[in-house]
Amino acid sequence: MSFYLLGYLAILYIAIVRFFALRQDLPLTLFLYAFIGILGGIRFETGMDWPQYADYFESISVEQGPLASYAENGYKLAFEFGYFLLNYTIKYLGGGLESVFLVASVFCALSTYLIASIFPGNRVFIFVIYVSYNFIYMHFSTVRQSIAVGLFFLGLWAYLKFSNKKLTVLFLALSTCFQISALIYIFIFAISLFTRNTFRYITLWAVGAAGVFAVMHLGSNLYQLLSLMLPSSFSAKLMEYSVWDYEFSIRTYLFGFYITCCALSLAWLERREKKQAGYLSHTRKEKLTLNLAVTSLMLSATFILLFPNNFALWTRTFNVASVLFACVLSGFYYSTAKNYKPLFLAHLLVAAVAFTVSLNGSAEAMIPYKTIF
Repeated sequence: MSFYLLGYLAILYIAIVRFFALRQDLPLTLFLYAFIGILGGIRFETGMDWPQYADYFESISVEQGPLASYAENGYKLAFEFGYFLLNYTIKYLGGGLESVFLVASVFCALSTYLIASIFPGNRVFIFVIYVSYNFIYMHFSTVRQSIAVGLFFLGLWAYLKFSNKKLTVLFLALSTCFQISALIYIFIFAISLFTRNTFRYITLWAVGAAGVFAVMHLGSNLYQLLSLMLPSSFSAKLMEYSVWDYEFSIRTYLFGFYITCCALSLAWLERREKKQAGYLSHTRKEKLTLNLAVTSLMLSATFILLFPNNFALWTRTFNVASVLFACVLSGFYYSTAKNYKPLFLAHLLVAAVAFTVSLNGSAEAMIPYKTIF
């Protein structure tokens, strides 16, 4: 565990050193994202997902075409076609499972760098938040999910940077080919396009979540209710989660409360900014990014409220929410930095605690850290 903690402390030290300087830090953060991507990509027999993905890679036959191989593969119902095609291509070219992990890890890290690079402010802060919440889950666990998240960030980057709606749609569609739960990201993007008043939006969302929570405790099975309303492939994945039973902890609810407070803090910062002299109204894209952060945060908190003992479900959204929150918060910080230093430090402290707790919970699968070399 000391290997990970010492590395994290080094990153935290860099963040604190750069904390009081409003520098873009693009070369530094590019190096840091690439380093994290490679560190997660060259692991060997390390991580919570290694046995599962190793068995899947070995089950693929390259002696026949990809369609025939996919149709005859016994794992086809559990893995989406995009991830199968990635494995098939790498195996066909003579690569091994380590090549799959390296591609996925580096792709996720660099895609996150791209989306973070278009936001002003302290990008080292964004990187620390990303590492705190996503390093273990995106680089040592959910390989398919990491690719889906990377594609979502690429789609968002294409929309915000170039206003290219076709490319955005393409990347969002591709993300579902690697992890069906990426449909959630499409939902987040779609609903964020129509949100106007942030405080009212959060209030309505909280009331709706409380209503669903009350229905659950009146005896309804939410997994079954949702499975009736969702597409069959998505409901099948949801029902798979219903039989997973992780140890419940009150800390989970507290973290859900913290996530809600993150959304409220963005709404408060938006209102405060509007009251400042010389305020210029947000552009459509700036408002969209704020809405994306708030929506993903509230959806994450809702999943925690409804499924507190199933982190595999709510981390699907929080992996995205944490990055978007850090990007938007960094933008507010950049506008009037002296007012928000305590807020930044508080979020760094919570992120550091969350990283330590996550590392402790996954220590058996991640220790010792071994590489392909």
